Amino acid sequence: MREPQVLGGLHPLAGAISNLGVLFGGAGAAILFFTSFVLWRLKQEKDFAFFLFYFAVLTSIITADDLFMLHESLLKVYCGLAEVHSYAGYVLFFVVGGVVFRKQLLQTEYFLLGIVFGLWGLSVAVDMASHSIEGLIDDNYRIMIEDGSKFLGIVTWSSYFTRVCYRKLMEVENK
Repeated sequence: MREPQVLGGLHPLAGAISNLGVLFGGAGAAILFFTSFVLWRLKQEKDFAFFLFYFAVLTSIITADDLFMLHESLLKVYCGLAEVHSYAGYVLFFVVGGVVFRKQLLQTEYFLLGIVFGLWGLSVAVDMASHSIEGLIDDNYRIMIEDGSKFLGIVTWSSYFTRVCYRKLMEVENK
């Protein structure tokens, strides 16, 4: 029940960027869920509402993974899944979402997702290559690149979907 910083005897700001990432992810998921429910309730844009709901669920999973370190620890220990399996699952979610919701995605500023995937790809690449690049780059810089790009990806992801939701609600209001 206690905060990890208290339990570990750490500074109160320990993990602050990770915590901010969880807050951004949670806010993004909440906005996506809210907007999808509003559109569904208004019986307008049901396909778009389902698109937002799908990505609300995905955002929630990503955020829970970040908060509870699922792919780094819990899924390995309790399910026997290697990190690569979690990453493959995420790629599958993204590809399925991209294919199923391509029409809706094309109505948005989807180029921002390219930035997101570039940032997350960098984070995953640094994470997966951490043993190979050990000694080539200072560990503090490696962590800053890995976690910093993940954080910026989360912020960009949530910002993208906040813009998508706002624009769709304004469009519906003006009909």
